[in-house]
Amino acid sequence: MQRGVVAPDGVGGEQITGGELPVDQVDVRLSLPDRIIEQDLTLPQMLLRLGAPTWQRRRRGQPGSTALRLAVWSATLGAMEVHLVDGTYELFRQFFGQPPRPGADGAEVGAVRGVLRSLVGLLAGGATHVGVATDHVIESFRNDLWAGYKTGVGIDPRLAAQFPLLEEALTALGLVVWPMVELEADDALASAAEAAARDPAVDRVLLCTPDKDLAQCVVGTRVVQLDRRRDVVVDEDAVRSRFGVGPASIPDWLALVGDSADGFPGLPGWGRRSAAVVLGHYRHLEAVPDAVGEWDLAVRRSVRQAATLAATLAEARPAALLFRRLATLRVDPHLLGSVTELTWRGPTGAWEALCRRLRDPVLAERALALAERRQTAGA
Repeated sequence: MQRGVVAPDGVGGEQITGGELPVDQVDVRLSLPDRIIEQDLTLPQMLLRLGAPTWQRRRRGQPGSTALRLAVWSATLGAMEVHLVDGTYELFRQFFGQPPRPGADGAEVGAVRGVLRSLVGLLAGGATHVGVATDHVIESFRNDLWAGYKTGVGIDPRLAAQFPLLEEALTALGLVVWPMVELEADDALASAAEAAARDPAVDRVLLCTPDKDLAQCVVGTRVVQLDRRRDVVVDEDAVRSRFGVGPASIPDWLALVGDSADGFPGLPGWGRRSAAVVLGHYRHLEAVPDAVGEWDLAVRRSVRQAATLAATLAEARPAALLFRRLATLRVDPHLLGSVTELTWRGPTGAWEALCRRLRDPVLAERALALAERRQTAGA
């Protein structure tokens, strides 16, 4: 007997069937390429191979979801997905995207409230295993390597004051939080992604940030980036399409092009295209010859001012290697012991009081009700 499950609202038809049934026998229409159909896969495996398929309601014919609804399907069909969230990015995004909102004590809390509402929405959409990384302080070991590396100077005091509150609020919601000091939030995400990807029970790891630094962590369709604001999933093919190089070459690419957000300039004259062409062939900085005459002929012909760029790299190679070190995410093997640590089991006892400070009783009730529904469903 095949197991029948009810599709979550907005995902598929009224009834779908899992197990080994071929895709044309389930009550949902999937746009599946032949390369997937021909592989004799189960329906969950088909969905995971696709990464972010398009599906439609049978009766309404409305467009289906992309990344978020795929998470619902995966949870419904027994596939485990791990969502790793850049809390610092989310706080900045909400601060500049939400109107100001004073808390019960008069202090600004709008950004924290926005992050919580967003993450409760992620949980309501089917996420089951979630970890959030934050920059407890903006400075890190990279500031000792490069004087111009990003600092907390210039951050709006109303935003800076919400960093500690965010970590407190996320903990109250019942999420695992990694408040980083020596390392950065991006390093924590890279560490957790590597640990989660090693677990055979995990079908997919979603790095919930559009930050180009995290592109170096993408692995095929198993470890991907999810831009939740635009609802776009970035797998390894998408990384190559955007940057012209694979994930392993992203630190080298950033070293040449620079990263204004992190505060290092790259090398003069080098741009996105020239870096992509050269690294698309050589992959890493060490493999690029100093002398342009030693460059591959096709590469030399494809890059404007190749001689000048080669001379620049030869002269500034120590700086380029330093910039690559800045761009390379550092993995802490002890950050995440087991993926089960990331299981969301509902808010803690501090949640309701926290929401009173935010003056948002609706948010408090929404998270509590969601946790209760999950507990009932799992009973």
